[in-house]
Amino acid sequence: MSRPLALLVASSLLIGCHGRYKRNADALGKVRLEVRAPAGPQVSVDTAPLPTSGEAPATEVIEAGVGVATVLLGHKVEKKLRRSISSDEAEAALTAAFLGDVAGEPLPYTVGTKGRAKLTIEIVDFGLDASGGTPAAYVMTRTTIHDKTGKKVYKATEMCSRTIGPGMDVPLTTVDDLVAMKQLSELSPKRMNTVVTAVVEQCGEEITQELLTHLD
Repeated sequence: MSRPLALLVASSLLIGCHGRYKRNADALGKVRLEVRAPAGPQVSVDTAPLPTSGEAPATEVIEAGVGVATVLLGHKVEKKLRRSISSDEAEAALTAAFLGDVAGEPLPYTVGTKGRAKLTIEIVDFGLDASGGTPAAYVMTRTTIHDKTGKKVYKATEMCSRTIGPGMDVPLTTVDDLVAMKQLSELSPKRMNTVVTAVVEQCGEEITQELLTHLD
């Protein structure tokens, strides 16, 4: 299942949870923020399956070969990416962006470093993406709030992404995945850090807007 489709399915299951959030938000008081991240960033790409036994059409063989080349190049990109930004850096960037944004919003509770209630933002996945031939940086988060008694009153997921440079109109084919991965491989570690950090910060701000929207 693709990330956008998975997010849509998850979002459809959260409607009841948002009703619970509206009923309990006023009583949350001081809410302690906790941000978590996975072991490191990832590089994502869609690839064609390898041909099954027997003779396969030439186009399938070519697509499979391109898929393998894309994956191999992706491993090299991921090594560079993991040198460019760590989970700790992603956590720090998200924390700063979220706290800076949420402080100026009219929420019925206060988010900070202390509180009996807890707001957890988990960075489920983050990194660079060549899926569909469009090089991009992405972050997927899961946000939960537990009230003072430990009862879960809010749960939501957020997918944030930003295209990198040219390629927005590239057709969605396996060959173009390889082109997109090549573009990602040409990014310097400093540039990788900049674009991924920017999307992490963007997601921190979007999480705040979701918290407000679900109170309407």
